[in-house]
Amino acid sequence: MRTTPHDIVFSKPFLIDEGGKPMDDASFPVFFNSSPIPSMLRALVLQGNFLCAPTAFMRREAVQSLGVFRPGLVQLQDYDYWLRAAAAGMSLAELGPRVVRYRRHSGNLSLQGGSVASAAETVPVIKTVLETGMPEELRRAFPYFFEPVADSSVPLTSFDKASLLLSHPRDELRMAGLEYAIALAEDPSFIAKASRLGLNLNRLAQKSL
Repeated sequence: MRTTPHDIVFSKPFLIDEGGKPMDDASFPVFFNSSPIPSMLRALVLQGNFLCAPTAFMRREAVQSLGVFRPGLVQLQDYDYWLRAAAAGMSLAELGPRVVRYRRHSGNLSLQGGSVASAAETVPVIKTVLETGMPEELRRAFPYFFEPVADSSVPLTSFDKASLLLSHPRDELRMAGLEYAIALAEDPSFIAKASRLGLNLNRLAQKSL
């Protein structure tokens, strides 16, 4: 860690099966997305967790600042941790070479009803980041989703959160965006503001369905 400017670094893993034999990367593509990553925070929010936790190396200061994994999470403890780090302005990066063998077998938590647990935990994880992450980091990662402000450190509004969530590719997060939208539609002060600024929340919500 002394030779890198990053706070947390990862590598791609070698995949192996139950008997220790090598597996092709394509057998578990979540770790091997070749799309460019202009913003780690943006990629994590939109793509989910593609970072291999056993490969992580972290600066002591990063751990001291972030604390421990959230005890209430079962499936997404590491995803929540990387999101909190990125939203706190820390630098995360994948570097080579591969140094870890990642075993894939029937006992993997990700295979034991993992999709259901992941979907259930994704909403509170993302909502927590929107509530507690540094607003300037979120605005830097998503420059076209939020209302323009003179001071980027101003907390996100409910409209900001609704705008981002309603545009998310995952169904469960769009539904979370609708919760914000419903509350805004019943807020007289927001209705008046939307009328002045020409904001059409209903149109945004309809596009998400």
